[in-house]
Amino acid sequence: MGDSHESSRAVQVAPAEHWPGLNILVAVASSEKKAVSSSDGMQNSVRTSKKLAHRAAEIVPKRMIEMEDAIAKKDFATVAQLAMLDSDSFHDCCADTNPPIYYMNETSHFVVKIVNAFNKVKGQISAGYTYD
Repeated sequence: MGDSHESSRAVQVAPAEHWPGLNILVAVASSEKKAVSSSDGMQNSVRTSKKLAHRAAEIVPKRMIEMEDAIAKKDFATVAQLAMLDSDSFHDCCADTNPPIYYMNETSHFVVKIVNAFNKVKGQISAGYTYD
């Protein structure tokens, strides 16, 4: 993968005023230092996770196209669904690393349960989560 600065980039897909009704809540699930840093974890995942290469080559590019389309349409249900699927896929790759990496904690898992329960009660996707 090379230097993270070479392989990572952020591209704005819509101006902030495109979707003024979109609300994002950022919560810190733990203030403790991670047992494995993100950069060290990613380097090890690149070396040992069989799922990561497939995710990078097949899943993420398609998902980004779907996400940009959903943002353009202001389709919150699709944006949230894609974010949750991608978060779960990322953490699955972390668990597939040798040795496995588990970044999510009890609080993180509880939020996933709350979001899923909330969406079930609402009968539609009204909230989402993503963990990085």
